[in-house]
Amino acid sequence: MFLNKLTEMKNCMLSKEDLKSIVSDIISSFLQTFREEFSSIHEKLDQTLKDNENLKKENKNLTLELAEIRSINEHEKLRTDEGILVANYNEQYSRKNNIRVLLALQNDSDLDNKQAFIQTIQRCVDISIKSEEIQAIHPLQSRDRNKPVITY
Repeated sequence: MFLNKLTEMKNCMLSKEDLKSIVSDIISSFLQTFREEFSSIHEKLDQTLKDNENLKKENKNLTLELAEIRSINEHEKLRTDEGILVANYNEQYSRKNNIRVLLALQNDSDLDNKQAFIQTIQRCVDISIKSEEIQAIHPLQSRDRNKPVITY
């Protein structure tokens, strides 16, 4: 009976070849799963690297575009500042209380020009103007012999 039990146990035990086969199947299955997972990770990594390169190129292009826009902006700011200066300078010629008159000025002196303007207005229009009421008098560019003046 003891012998029967030993024989029965021996029959239930796995042989060395059976163990090799089981271990080999387990390892093969594990390796197959590992290869599939690794392949999937490798594909994702490749796609991520491509996306990274594309983003680097896009970033470089955007950086260049931003530098160009900043340069244009700086240039336009300088032009705007220059335009404001010119507008401020020319503002004196567009005031509503300016008077534009054709008057032949003989002198470059502002005081003499004021006197000539006052005398011409008094003689032609019969309006009394005081010298203190005139802030400035300027000749304007003209091709005529009698250059217009502007006063305020």
